[in-house]
Amino acid sequence: MSTATEALLAVAQDALGPVTVKRAPDLPAHLTLLADAAGDRYLLKRHTDPERFHAELHAYTAWRPHLEARAPHLVAFDEGSCSLLVTYVPGRRADRLRPGSTAEERAHRGAGETLRLLHAVPLEQPAVDVAAFLAGRMLHWAVRAHAAALIDQAELRTLHRHAEELAATPMDGVICHLDYQPRNWIVQPDGGIAVIDFEHTRPDALVRDLARLAFRRWPHRPRLREEFLTGYGRDLSDEEERLLSRFAAVEALTSMVRGDERGDPRLFAYGKALLAAIL
Repeated sequence: MSTATEALLAVAQDALGPVTVKRAPDLPAHLTLLADAAGDRYLLKRHTDPERFHAELHAYTAWRPHLEARAPHLVAFDEGSCSLLVTYVPGRRADRLRPGSTAEERAHRGAGETLRLLHAVPLEQPAVDVAAFLAGRMLHWAVRAHAAALIDQAELRTLHRHAEELAATPMDGVICHLDYQPRNWIVQPDGGIAVIDFEHTRPDALVRDLARLAFRRWPHRPRLREEFLTGYGRDLSDEEERLLSRFAAVEALTSMVRGDERGDPRLFAYGKALLAAIL
């Protein structure tokens, strides 16, 4: 065991006493599955970006309690190693359910119910200027895409106009997960949905939490959208539908830039096609 791993395990041992590392080949490298002396399981998550660590820590302490049993519990944290110790949520990731199955539809309904709880969390003061923030994010990703020669000057000018329109659009801010998609939903043994990975969570426009579902999952699967919104408790208003369509540009740009940077041709092609459809 490396010195770095031993240092991380010390975080868990301080909180739980003796722990055992459990074999979990499906987990990414930044997650370690542990068990305490009673056999209860936990996940030790290490961040490489201190900003993401602090964002997720804040989400766990300020907003996660409103989700009750629908998310892991924070047990301990360590700022020096940027690590979080959370309870392990047993179950199956929703992105591994058979497409078109009843289980997939139930997962979308449960995810809608869970998101409704998160969006109902009272906002902290002062209120965030969501429109200005999102316009800034659109420009940020547009500039990055242009610098990487992924879009041309004409497309950049068009995106500047879209950002100006977005900045002038009234919108309500809520606490958003911002990576809300089946890979971050755990179907628990009782059929309930738990949500994981809160490192992007922050106040944002409500429909931003639907963007990845709306553009990646629902276009050819309207039944999933119906199930999700049934769980959420209402349909989207006309204004929310229009706002969601404007977020397609942000979704497209981030997918293109990240796909290019990570050498992920599928993600890049998805973003490119989405951008072409809206410009």
